[in-house]
Amino acid sequence: MQSKCKGVLLFVHGFLGSAESFARFPEHLEARLDLHGFECKVLPAFDCKHTLAEAARRAVVYILDLVPPVAADEDGSNGAAPPRLDLILVAHSMGGLVAADAVRILTDATHPLHETTAAGVDPSAIRVLGLLAFDTPYFHLQPELLNLAHRPLVSVVQVMMAPVSLWRKAVALAAPAVLGAGFAHFLSNYITFLAPLFGESLARRVERLQYLLDTGVRVQCLYPKIRRRPPDASTDATTAAAPSSFVYIPRDLPPHITALFRPIPTTCSNPIEAHTHIFDATLDPASYGKLVVDVVALVESWLALPLEIEPVD
Repeated sequence: MQSKCKGVLLFVHGFLGSAESFARFPEHLEARLDLHGFECKVLPAFDCKHTLAEAARRAVVYILDLVPPVAADEDGSNGAAPPRLDLILVAHSMGGLVAADAVRILTDATHPLHETTAAGVDPSAIRVLGLLAFDTPYFHLQPELLNLAHRPLVSVVQVMMAPVSLWRKAVALAAPAVLGAGFAHFLSNYITFLAPLFGESLARRVERLQYLLDTGVRVQCLYPKIRRRPPDASTDATTAAAPSSFVYIPRDLPPHITALFRPIPTTCSNPIEAHTHIFDATLDPASYGKLVVDVVALVESWLALPLEIEPVD
């Protein structure tokens, strides 16, 4: 007998993010996926002064609370299958790393945090259908962003990630003598959370995504890509060298990993602005509307396909 399913799209914010990071995107998706029995929830804001692993562990605890309770007549004694949670994770920025690691904690009995967090959970109670990551730096940020204006690394990263308006970020980049030290000090409070962004090997980064694929979790990584005119005689060196995306995708990745990344259009003029305005419906209503439609179609395709593990050549 088929089990009763509860479908949830769980939104996972990035560094210093919150429910506001996604604006009305969850609401717009839920309105179109309700007929499939899915609702949207946003992971409560987590403290980025802890490690990324701790953020992932807390995400697992939240996910376990979403599992439907087993009623007296659904314990299997009468042949009825227990209720099940069908889960799709939707993440932004560093939230994509949190989401991927949460799935690992939840499903990998050999993970150091599994025993204390998810041990004893019935594997059939949760089915992770997919992970949709928006502008997640699984393989680092664009090097040109880190070298912006020859700023120190910690200063550049903090300017990009700081929870302030775009104009304040621009001021910070233009006036390092005034604001650089303050931003660097601010960053030091969160260095343990950001450590995987800078300290992990390429092999570890590939393995994070490969584990998901090997366990049947579908993965799609969407990132805004800025359209730039081909350089000509009037193009200055700074413009010619400007990166077109926030995330860095190495050329030597396995082809099936590279295929997980797909660019989406943006009207923003720089990667940082594009990164922080993916879900801003007022910036470019047409592109935002298409994004909603495309994501709904992607989710529907995941729901239509059987969950099975296919070997990777």
